[in-house]
Amino acid sequence: MQFYSVCTRPGQEQKVVVAMARRVAAHGLQTRFGRVLAPTETYVDPSTRRPRNRRLFSGYVLVEMEVDLSTLHLVRSTPGVMGFLGGSPARPAPLSDAEVERLLRLCEPRPAEPAMPDFSVGDKVGFTEARYANVTGEVVSLAPNRGRLAVRLTLFGHTVVTDVSASQVRRLK
Repeated sequence: MQFYSVCTRPGQEQKVVVAMARRVAAHGLQTRFGRVLAPTETYVDPSTRRPRNRRLFSGYVLVEMEVDLSTLHLVRSTPGVMGFLGGSPARPAPLSDAEVERLLRLCEPRPAEPAMPDFSVGDKVGFTEARYANVTGEVVSLAPNRGRLAVRLTLFGHTVVTDVSASQVRRLK
């Protein structure tokens, strides 16, 4: 089996992956197909400081398969598929081993580490959440392994210590 790049309608990569898996099972072609991947990466959104997923190659899916008439027909007739990238219509061009290795490394799930900026006890912080946008507080303890910290703040004349995610506050100068 070799990997092939399949062109899809942009934004429908995940639908194509699911539809192709169902069609492969329905036609009994599991032995001729391997993995079907829509490569994504996890990144930390700078505005919210929360992990997000984004497509690496919008409009493309990687399909591991043996090429014959039945597998070509199954892939091409899957809803959302526009065709293969490279080669001729009768014989699409497979991806090289080096390309496949690089792409699979990108697809490997990486553990998401909690975003824990350099906070220390006593730092003045402001909240980034809309309802607490004007509230400030002071860091009283840290839990860096969980990405959380305890903040002392004053609400309506009462002092409260609350446990918050590091992504919910920013350090004030």
